[in-house]
Amino acid sequence: MTKTIHTEATEQAPATVLQFTTRGGATVTVTGDNSSSSPYSWTCSAGDASATESYASLPFCRDDAEAHANACQAKQGVVEEPRTITYPLDSGGSVTSTCPAWCTYDHTDDVASGLTEPSDLFHQGDAVSLGFTAQGVEQSILDARIAQWPFSQDDKKPYVELVPEGRTAVGRILASRLELDDEIRRVRAHLRELLDLGDQLAEAQADDHARHFLHDDTAWMTFTRTDLQSLPIAYLLRVFGVTVVETEDIGRRAVAALYGEPGAMELRIKPDMSQYLREDQARRLLLDWYEARHGGAA
Repeated sequence: MTKTIHTEATEQAPATVLQFTTRGGATVTVTGDNSSSSPYSWTCSAGDASATESYASLPFCRDDAEAHANACQAKQGVVEEPRTITYPLDSGGSVTSTCPAWCTYDHTDDVASGLTEPSDLFHQGDAVSLGFTAQGVEQSILDARIAQWPFSQDDKKPYVELVPEGRTAVGRILASRLELDDEIRRVRAHLRELLDLGDQLAEAQADDHARHFLHDDTAWMTFTRTDLQSLPIAYLLRVFGVTVVETEDIGRRAVAALYGEPGAMELRIKPDMSQYLREDQARRLLLDWYEARHGGAA
């Protein structure tokens, strides 16, 4: 007599393989679930993760997780008060300014020696750097960081400064595919950091715009076409006074439509529309409205 044994697969929680601590006190955790050909992934307790990307190779996942831990600027569980600093002016008097949340520049020398004029005040964030070590010498290929001259006579908005390093006599030879793969991972990590920096720049420019114009009923009039293409869509909808309505009755043969004028606009969208498509359609419709009003002017 043959006895039949029935078994059921039990889903097991991913096992922790490695952990790294970031400068802000967050924890980056590498896990493996042994349930697929790409079992490894990483998450950061400050909110970042390898998203839909998974890794077949633990070393690749480990290196990317460690790169994120080294670059993560999030302050886990820490709320920092804004730095409001008073700077003496050489001509007499002073200027008081609050540093943006992203500014990590040490203004000690500015306070000690004073500013020639308010337009000399400069804010700067941490660098996102791509570099390598060769012959014991640290080399930088490219630095990127957010900066701002808040009292400039020209453009006062935050921007990203890219600083390529000049050629030196020191180089690095990659003797194998494995060594090249190491550099590829570093470049991939740098590209992800640049994408994060782009998001940070958009938020910084929205915060800067809000400080100057948000309480003005005509704040939307200060937007350029570039602003509509790049600022966070949630902020644009707020300034334009857009109410989002989910409905099957769009009123037009489209998946979304924008009605009204700034201050009382209505964005009608299909209820089953994904978040990505909602944001894409909202931005496109605001751009269409802008170009119809301004004739495509920048």
